[in-house]
Amino acid sequence: MYIYSFLLLLTPFFLFGQTTDLYPDALVYTYLNNSHLNPSYFQEAEKYEITAQYKSRLAPLNTISTVSLTAGKYFKTQNHVAQVLRLQVLNEREGSYIQRPRVAAEYAYRLRFNENWSVALGLRLGFVQFNVSAPSATTTGSATAPDGAIGGTTYFKQHRLGIAIQQFFNASTQPVNGIVQYPPFCTVFYSGTWSIRSTQSLKYQLSYRSSSGLGYNWLIHSRYSFSEKIDIGTTLYPSSGIAFHFQFSIPTTSVQIRFALSYFSPLGKNTTSFAPIMETAVQLVE
Repeated sequence: MYIYSFLLLLTPFFLFGQTTDLYPDALVYTYLNNSHLNPSYFQEAEKYEITAQYKSRLAPLNTISTVSLTAGKYFKTQNHVAQVLRLQVLNEREGSYIQRPRVAAEYAYRLRFNENWSVALGLRLGFVQFNVSAPSATTTGSATAPDGAIGGTTYFKQHRLGIAIQQFFNASTQPVNGIVQYPPFCTVFYSGTWSIRSTQSLKYQLSYRSSSGLGYNWLIHSRYSFSEKIDIGTTLYPSSGIAFHFQFSIPTTSVQIRFALSYFSPLGKNTTSFAPIMETAVQLVE
């Protein structure tokens, strides 16, 4: 099974001149770190944010995984301006021989017009690598390409609407025999909060990625929050499956620590194309 999976993953690179389009993996906990969707996104933080996520397919595809780490520092001034600097590291692993690390820095600027309305712009610049380290020397190689994204988000009360262009360099590399292309694609998200009671709320998000070949471009998420300490919800991927989320927070005097666990289940005819997924996340916000 593992040999077959490895050969299947390498098939595009054995065909000389074959071009393969690649896009960053979509994490299940998108709402926990929307800066992956849009570099202009601002967390509800005053000083800093740290988010770590680990996503893994279950057997027999448990050698396919994604690790993400985001760290951001917030700067707020008295003239209704906020800024954030972030470092993002993401590594996608396919089997024992293929890895695709991404490293990028983000900067976002947010201008508040009044108490309810503000607008933010953000820029991400970095690089992406494609590493193949098979035992055979003919299938070993590494190539680096520039990576970037630009986006904007408008905030109105408890609502957020953002749009971004990802991989705008439209870069291409040749790690082995085939050509790897990183084509531009668009991401759009809308999120909001509906306050039901003083201690309960319904949070929701709709996201879209224009990239082809992902199988889950649309994402519809909702979760019920109890006192901002326990969140239970689902995310529907109309073309592939559904994810179930559980999150709890530990508030301290100044720092909020969030732990999250998610399980993705493929549905219907997609059960042969999508493996179940487990994802865990830890977030610190001050």
